[in-house]
Amino acid sequence: MSHELQDEYDFDYSQAKPNRFAKPLPPGGRIVYLEPEVAKRFSDSAEVNRLLKAILEALPTTTATQDDVSDSVEATVGSPRLVEPSQATDLANEIVQA
Repeated sequence: MSHELQDEYDFDYSQAKPNRFAKPLPPGGRIVYLEPEVAKRFSDSAEVNRLLKAILEALPTTTATQDDVSDSVEATVGSPRLVEPSQATDLANEIVQA
């Protein structure tokens, strides 16, 4: 038996089983990759969620009319408005300092 690494392996994923040690993802939950420089600012997912919820609450919301929806496929009723990156950074800094 050779112990050298091969360039490619053929795994039979039809035989894969769920990780019994991993917590199940809550309904509607998402797994999000944080870049290393962002991740180092947070100790756990609760901190990330607290900051994101505070930012969402601080953003004004808009309500699209039927005409707006008809005019744009991308219109979403009640979605937060986009803010400039500098505004988001200032808001995040205020929340973190609180």
